[in-house]
Amino acid sequence: MGNIYDLKTVQKTLTGADAGTDLGIGAVPDGKTRHVVWMKLYAPSANMVSIGPSDGAAAALTSIKDKQGLGAGDTIAYPDSINMDTCLFSIQEKSFLGVVTTAGVTDTELTLVYFDA
Repeated sequence: MGNIYDLKTVQKTLTGADAGTDLGIGAVPDGKTRHVVWMKLYAPSANMVSIGPSDGAAAALTSIKDKQGLGAGDTIAYPDSINMDTCLFSIQEKSFLGVVTTAGVTDTELTLVYFDA
């Protein structure tokens, strides 16, 4: 797997589009797998957030790895601590990490910790 020095963080306000939000982290490099090890979502407005692989930076998901329903004002963060050996989910090479939210809800904040190995 990776080590603590391989960790990367992305923070993004989700756009509320059916096609997803471009997280700005690009596709998983050839020969690598992207491992998501920690996630936090804050939703000022009620929202449904789906996360998984996609074929483009802002494209529909090819599958759903995680789906969370949040009420207005909800914050969820999981797991309690980062464990490099037990990731939440992984995305294969050449795929993008996609995040799709309820259309029209544009204020949900995502923080994600991941590494490529």
